[in-house]
Amino acid sequence: MAKKVTKRINYNTTYITTTSVIKMFSSKKRYENELYFRSKFKKYFKIPSVLYKNEKLKLIKFEKLNCKSLKDYIVQLSVEDSLNLLRHLTNKLDLVKEFAPKSIVSLKRKYKEELREFLDNTEYLTLIHGDFRLDNIIYDGKDFYLIDFESSKYLFREYDLAYLYFSVLVNNKPLADKFLEEIVTKKYNFELFLHCCKITVYNIINYSKINHEQKKLWYKVLKEIDDDLDS
Repeated sequence: MAKKVTKRINYNTTYITTTSVIKMFSSKKRYENELYFRSKFKKYFKIPSVLYKNEKLKLIKFEKLNCKSLKDYIVQLSVEDSLNLLRHLTNKLDLVKEFAPKSIVSLKRKYKEELREFLDNTEYLTLIHGDFRLDNIIYDGKDFYLIDFESSKYLFREYDLAYLYFSVLVNNKPLADKFLEEIVTKKYNFELFLHCCKITVYNIINYSKINHEQKKLWYKVLKEIDDDLDS
């Protein structure tokens, strides 16, 4: 019997069987995004196969991978071993070289002004996953698979790094602190990374099912990011 999982944020419905994952999308745009961007990422990462698709029903049946998400995998490892995995992952992410004209970049209007200088410079705009969390990265012990491309777009590499950083932070703070040191010392634009962290926290506050106390903690994180940007 298939196990049913309903995502709260976008109201997609996912059925998990022993051999496949069946996903019914909440909109035609999400369905089309999934198919379009998974084909783009196939050049750089392993991707589960599509077994069946139905445009009318906005339904895709995927191959089920018999391995763990990176979130489940790193709990078995030391901080140093986990950090090595994250280094390997970000090195693969850096190989994604598909730049986009700013005319097709997707970003909410409220963020556009504070990021204008970066949006006007096309060298920052590239193919990104858009929901680059540990849950959406599968590791088979040798290589990484990516899943869930409905939020993929052309934007800043630092946006994916911010999502990954906060995904690590809520699961393992010592690892997140080490990972942040890596981000600071690498070639990324740290000011842009902080802006992307700010957007990520806004998304957590506004679109995640969290209680009042948790929101207060995230607002505190938001203030710390603003302080860093002002310093």
